[in-house]
Amino acid sequence: MMVKKTGFVVGCLLAFLIFPFFVSARDEILADTLKRTTAMKFRVVLDPGHGGRDSATRAGAISEKHLVLSIAKAVKTRLEQEGFDVVMTRERDEFVSLSQRALVKGDVFISLHANTVADTVGEGIRSMIKGIEIYTTNHMERSEEYSGKSKRLALAFQQQLSELRGINLRGIKEKSLAVLNQNQSPAILIELGFISNKEDLAFLINHLNYPNIAAAFVKAIKIYRSNLSR
Repeated sequence: MMVKKTGFVVGCLLAFLIFPFFVSARDEILADTLKRTTAMKFRVVLDPGHGGRDSATRAGAISEKHLVLSIAKAVKTRLEQEGFDVVMTRERDEFVSLSQRALVKGDVFISLHANTVADTVGEGIRSMIKGIEIYTTNHMERSEEYSGKSKRLALAFQQQLSELRGINLRGIKEKSLAVLNQNQSPAILIELGFISNKEDLAFLINHLNYPNIAAAFVKAIKIYRSNLSR
């Protein structure tokens, strides 16, 4: 009889000690699941510019199409780690038309490019033109509501990209671009830097900078998303 009572007491004591850990672990799992479920409702479309027969700009052996794809993949990985649903208009070196890209719908659409200055411009001037540019458009054919949201998205990115070290931000500009005009989502186009500028090029080809770029994208999108409810 004493053995049974002792066993019962020990069992109760173990349950008392272990139960809080189970509750804590369960709560953490539920919180993480809720966080990811909520975030996954928000879809980010990443659009690495050009591809395939469309190589766009080059700087020696460096091609814009490969450079922006590499950066987009790094951003995609970080966004998915944060629980976002991410779609890319291309994930390999292939040609995708502007109209096809614009049809990929999400909560936000971000087109990635690298800028350049023509060789006909003097080297002195070329060396001075550098930095990130963010583009929006005044006219979105699908919905004028997206124009306003696109500008709010651009402002969120301006805030975060301006804090990157190693590259400067030239600001937000407006331009009539098919991938923006025809888009079905709030959309911006980001020129990540001038590959015609040695400093920008060195920044963009350095993979050690990609985590910081990706982190800036995550913060900007989170700011934009949180501002939607205000």
